[in-house]
Amino acid sequence: MPLINESYFVGQLNIPDTDQAATLERLNWFIERYEREFLVDVMGYRLYKAFVTGITQSNVDTRWKNLLKGCEFTNRRSLPDFWIGIVPEVDNLLTLKDSDSINAVVGNSGGNVLEAGSRNNTNNTKVSMIAHWVYINWMLDRYSQTTPIGESVPSTINGDVTTPRLKIVEISNQLAEFVCQLNEFLFMNQSVYPEWDTAQYSMSLSRYRKTNSFGI
Repeated sequence: MPLINESYFVGQLNIPDTDQAATLERLNWFIERYEREFLVDVMGYRLYKAFVTGITQSNVDTRWKNLLKGCEFTNRRSLPDFWIGIVPEVDNLLTLKDSDSINAVVGNSGGNVLEAGSRNNTNNTKVSMIAHWVYINWMLDRYSQTTPIGESVPSTINGDVTTPRLKIVEISNQLAEFVCQLNEFLFMNQSVYPEWDTAQYSMSLSRYRKTNSFGI
């Protein structure tokens, strides 16, 4: 069963018409397709398999709760930091924003995860790095539609369709910040997550890195 659903696609990740059966069915297909792909890619298959098994137990071990929901940890600079979680508690970001001690150091390991999350967390909006990846692929798919004569760009009667490139770049850069923080959290907790391969660190960071509209 997926970890996220249509309720994550609001605000900056808004997907219209999820109350319509056809749109919801399509979105659920994307979630099923891309959630597992993304988690295997950033965690490695061995950790992913252990994680999925762990969170489905009747008594979930603390290490899986922390990976899923987020927790404090000490980063490589020996500073207190916060891993936001793969699927954070709804109030994680609001709690962090109200905490001067945490807010002063969150993101010290690299990307500003608090900032990336808070841009999507107005009115207690749910946040998940999985939703970012699903949204990126949704946007790429919706912009180019398959027709009998090939790929075409959709038209609209309400105005011109613009390229989603800038929006995708912005969401991709936020995703890169989440992945950076995940790697830092796992790197500093290798004894807690022996299923994680350190080679995954450089691989995922190279795949999910900040870029611009020119792809550089």
